[in-house]
Amino acid sequence: TDNELLLAISDMMDKKLNATLQPIERKSLTQNDLAKVLGMTKQSFSNKMQRDTFTVEDIVKISEFLNMKVILKGDNEYLIR
Repeated sequence: TDNELLLAISDMMDKKLNATLQPIERKSLTQNDLAKVLGMTKQSFSNKMQRDTFTVEDIVKISEFLNMKVILKGDNEYLIR
């Protein structure tokens, strides 16, 4: 169903986002900076990182902040704007 597909996409994106953010955090960008981008506290952001519960909207906001694009790859590629 559409909901199952969205959950599968969200799960894939959460794992990819976590893998992307971990090296960024080692630089000068902090969890607090990204929490502000999402309009939440550092603790809430940290919980999302630990639980892999980022929404598609979260990922888009972070990608815009980082001047990155979100691309879903499979048989086809989809650019999320």
